[in-house]
Amino acid sequence: MVDAGELARCNARVQRELASKLAAAEAAIARGDRDGARAQLKAIDAHYGGLAASASIELGARIAAL
Repeated sequence: MVDAGELARCNARVQRELASKLAAAEAAIARGDRDGARAQLKAIDAHYGGLAASASIELGARIAAL
């Protein structure tokens, strides 16, 4: 049986990690670092997959506009 509290803590940790990675990609975009942002986005997609899909699509569009 899954411990609900442990699952909640795990989900919160994953969300924090994802938010941190997305913020780093956002910072690269703000610096105009297209290659860095693209590399970070690729790593995010590889690690988080569908969990990051909506943010990934938005970041990809912003990177393409650089």
